[in-house]
Amino acid sequence: MNSMKKTILSLLALIMACTLQAQSTQTLYKATPRANSKIYVQDNTGWNDLSLYAWIGSGENGNMKPWPGIHYTGVTTIAGNPYKVLEMTSSYEGQPLNWIFNNNNGGKQFDAMKNFTLTDDLYMRITATGYELLADPDPIPAVAPVYGTSTAYDNVGTKPLSDNHRVIYQINLYDFTAEGTFAAAQARLDELQKLGIDIVWLMPIFPRSNVNKWGTLGSPYAPKSYYKTNPDHGTMEDFKAFVIAAHQRGMKVWLDWVPNHTAMDADWITEHPEYYYKENGNFYHPSSGSILYGDVYQLDMRDTNPATQQAMTDAMCFWVDNTDVDGFRCDFISSPFIPTSFWLNVIPELRKHKPSVEVMAEADLSGSVPRLLPADWDFDYAWGFEENLEQAAKLSTGEGITVKSYLASLWNNTDYGNGIDRMVYLDNHDRNADHGTVKTRFGNKLGAYYTLQFTAYGMPLIYNGDETGYDKVMPIVEILPIDWTYADPQIKNTVSTLVALKHTVPAFANGNVSERGSIRYLSTDNGNVLAYERSNGDSRALVILNFGSQSATVAVNGVYAGNYTQLLNSETISQGASQRTATLSESTRFSIPAYGYHVYVK
Repeated sequence: MNSMKKTILSLLALIMACTLQAQSTQTLYKATPRANSKIYVQDNTGWNDLSLYAWIGSGENGNMKPWPGIHYTGVTTIAGNPYKVLEMTSSYEGQPLNWIFNNNNGGKQFDAMKNFTLTDDLYMRITATGYELLADPDPIPAVAPVYGTSTAYDNVGTKPLSDNHRVIYQINLYDFTAEGTFAAAQARLDELQKLGIDIVWLMPIFPRSNVNKWGTLGSPYAPKSYYKTNPDHGTMEDFKAFVIAAHQRGMKVWLDWVPNHTAMDADWITEHPEYYYKENGNFYHPSSGSILYGDVYQLDMRDTNPATQQAMTDAMCFWVDNTDVDGFRCDFISSPFIPTSFWLNVIPELRKHKPSVEVMAEADLSGSVPRLLPADWDFDYAWGFEENLEQAAKLSTGEGITVKSYLASLWNNTDYGNGIDRMVYLDNHDRNADHGTVKTRFGNKLGAYYTLQFTAYGMPLIYNGDETGYDKVMPIVEILPIDWTYADPQIKNTVSTLVALKHTVPAFANGNVSERGSIRYLSTDNGNVLAYERSNGDSRALVILNFGSQSATVAVNGVYAGNYTQLLNSETISQGASQRTATLSESTRFSIPAYGYHVYVK
């Protein structure tokens, strides 16, 4: 019996509706049934004949079809009560699912099941007029894991299994070293290599505006020239040497590119004023929402001005051809002055110059600028990731439930199809400068949220010193070099271990919907504890996060029983990375400290 239980995928707010007519309009929700899942039904209808059906399709225009791979397996007796059993022998992730309970003789059907969350095997009783959910009639007792002896875990300098296992690192050159130069940053590349960084994203390296400039330095997003380096950072030859050194260490280099506007004293202002948008003959300051960017002028990138589009394309290709950069993080692509056609043209052109070039959009393409989805982006921002998690971190109860709901919404967004991947972050230059440090925003929960960032979804970003637990605001228009002698052992060891896990565990792949595997939420008896399983092929990983301020002994149901290796343990990580074997059962009771986090790999 135990092998048949604890197998239904944890689904959020799944509605299973029944209708009198197949052609009726229905509200159906995406389910992720897994092979060998079962639903047990007590028949108290009194009907002469009861049939149980599962269908796929929207139900509109008669297009519902029997679900393949689901069949009625007969009756089983549990705790003295007979149950009819439906078994799913195949998995059809993302298909709408509809259960129909039908009296074949009397023609009766009714809305059998609505508005509840499946967190375990489903047991229910149906009558002629309705249904009730039943408790597990024969629950498996939760037992503690059986652990082996801890040994050291080598998390230094790991390499990614594939491009879907990479970690990106953002550098603000002025603060990354005391010197603020390419040469000084190059001297720290060995440290990034030890950490396991795969992509180095440099904030804009161009000369900055001297007119209406922000702060001491001016904004890095007010470039004076697309063909020069900022002399504070060094020469073009210095930059080329940095790129070569990064490549020698297996790292790619991305430039931060600003296609929407230039400094008010940019070279193009006098050389090519026709490249700019004007109103009443005057140069124009761009804006976004309530923000007016008074230190820059708006470029006219519209299709009516192809010369500007060509000039921007030429400038981007210059850096690929002359410095061998590997990609671009593209700023403010949601601008109404940058049409989809530009990206449809420039991205393929870049790849003619270097086939491996990658491009990342500073936008949630699906949410804020769906018009840009057709362009061949490699990544966009999972824009709401940090903001939603920051809001969840302010909760005192139910935090695990809230975070699970948000993660489900990310995974259920099918707009990205089989193309675009996404970047996730807890910190970047904007969040740090404008909203405070990542420690300020996440407090004692930071380690748990880093674990979520690296194991739940997308390609993770580390910002400029955060890997040490550094806790200083770094304004992007001032100079405040990182103190590299500082280290928070818990955060430093947690982040380095998470990089290694991201690199080496197939289950933690990111990528498009066909590449990243799946996530399965496991039920717990504590609303502050989130448990989920990532799987990809034969690889399986279990993540347990306690967002609560109290230690918890929590039952986690639905675990795949067997032998695992625990590779991250918040209770010991301050002393260094370690590993130990762990035997887990289908219902395991874990002891996890306040703000604790555990990762097990099978």
